[in-house]
Amino acid sequence: MEAKNAQRDVIFFVDDDQDLLDLVQVKLGKSFDVKTFSDPLQCIEVSDKIQPKLLIVDLNMPNIDGFEVLKQLRGHPETSSIPIVCTSASTKQADRTRAEKLGAIGFLSKPYNVKNLSSDIGSIVDNLNKSVVSNNKRAAATICFNEAEKRKLILNSIKEEMDLGETVVFLSWERGEDFIKEDLQEQIESNQLVFLEMGPSLITKLPYLEDVSPIFEDIENLVGDLHLAQVSLIMDDPQNLFGHNNRERALATTLTLSRVIGTTFKKSHVFMAKNTDPDKKMFTMKVASIFGGRSA
Repeated sequence: MEAKNAQRDVIFFVDDDQDLLDLVQVKLGKSFDVKTFSDPLQCIEVSDKIQPKLLIVDLNMPNIDGFEVLKQLRGHPETSSIPIVCTSASTKQADRTRAEKLGAIGFLSKPYNVKNLSSDIGSIVDNLNKSVVSNNKRAAATICFNEAEKRKLILNSIKEEMDLGETVVFLSWERGEDFIKEDLQEQIESNQLVFLEMGPSLITKLPYLEDVSPIFEDIENLVGDLHLAQVSLIMDDPQNLFGHNNRERALATTLTLSRVIGTTFKKSHVFMAKNTDPDKKMFTMKVASIFGGRSA
């Protein structure tokens, strides 16, 4: 039985059909905190203040359609990480492709199977971010539904580790001045957080290195008196190091790098962004399994 005070996930539903919204409110209201909008502009305004767990928007609406809603929400820093699922009665692949390019993470076809709508939405929510964690909890990898979500989860993970008193090394593709905000400056200065930017030279060298351990020599010099076995590593999308041209070599390099990380650091967490291409999506899952300690 659901606890009376249990906090339910907030779902926003946008459609110009008020009868449909009324039905959705009844069907989803048993499992979620549902807020419905017949006016897309109102949804955009509210999303800036209350960020839902999931936003579902119809593509085919008069005046402001779902594509425009996607553009506006993705273009604003406060709403860019909201997961958005599009709905439509259209079967045109071009509509789905356009929605995906604008940042949609999924698609629901109309008419809905009302009986299964709640479980379908629940499945989408449960699979927004996928994590793989080793049996000993020392290695983890998370596939995030988009880049903005990845950045948010990385920041949360860094702060959680530091709140536990851990020293954190963060390997990032971003420049330090773009990533490090005032609330992290003190930890940078005290060496509780070591920020290292991964550069193009590493992309060139890594696939051909037989011994990847020298990569971590600079890190050890930066953490002061601590040994790396006392340090937590957070890494931003190692797929960028390997590319997708030679999958066999990329997976071999992933395996080598993950083993070095596992024997070097106290624990590690790798974050990657989901790829919409089915083939690349499978590759990302394989990489996550390796870094998460679930693949030999």
